[in-house]
Amino acid sequence: MFKPGLSESTTLRAKGMVEIPLPDDDPSALLILLNIIHGYIRKVPQKVNFLMLTQLSVLIDKYELHEVAELISSQWVSELSKDMPCSFTDETLPWIFVSWVFQKRELFLEATKIAMRESRCMLRDAPGHELPIPSSISGSIDEKRQNAVSGLITELMQILERYSEPGYCCVLWKRDGQNERKALLCDSLILGSLTKGLNSIGLIPAPESPFDWIEFDSLAYDVRNLPIPTWSGIKGRIAWKYRGDYIPDCDVKGVIESKSSELESDLCGLELDEFLSRRRDEGS
Repeated sequence: MFKPGLSESTTLRAKGMVEIPLPDDDPSALLILLNIIHGYIRKVPQKVNFLMLTQLSVLIDKYELHEVAELISSQWVSELSKDMPCSFTDETLPWIFVSWVFQKRELFLEATKIAMRESRCMLRDAPGHELPIPSSISGSIDEKRQNAVSGLITELMQILERYSEPGYCCVLWKRDGQNERKALLCDSLILGSLTKGLNSIGLIPAPESPFDWIEFDSLAYDVRNLPIPTWSGIKGRIAWKYRGDYIPDCDVKGVIESKSSELESDLCGLELDEFLSRRRDEGS
């Protein structure tokens, strides 16, 4: 803005001073940074609240003051990180931004993990969306959340479809093709309980992307606790016996548990270095 020919530069030369409006900058945060830049260390607070830390992060990132503020900012972040929420709140996106600006790897990993597992919407609609979080970060979180929710719903719909088709899924029928009546009863019991269970948690009809209001952790909890009885799974009461042995469980719940765990393992947060590397590549 002070290059020759620009209005600010012309005014500065003519009047010896120039007033530059900064309507988007928090004045208190800006004053703290100016005191840091000019070495007025005694005027720099040793502690700040989280809102002020967020405002400082915005300006440090905007004006590229990371190195200038590095020592005191590490102190601020270290103190406030003790109270970082362990579930998705209005502070989750600000913590993603703060940990990104100050390159706090563990905090970034944890905050992005919480966002993946517990956000209920696209991050552009979440509290804190106005912060300048790189689109590559928010996009990766949204993508992983949607893929996980989609993967679990798809698995459930496939199970439902399989039990709705002609033929039998019951392990007793698969063993030797006999006991058709019992196989029908077993399949019907699973199909009915699964249908009612999915309907009770809002998955019939199946939701579509971007899955607003669906939090992966809550979804996984709900489907893991669906009441899906099987004849073979209630030993000692109504379990079928076949040649003296209990029939092995059809294990629909085991399939659901396995899929839920598989998808959870991919929602482990983002690695900060990957996105720092992308930024360096884009700037080169």
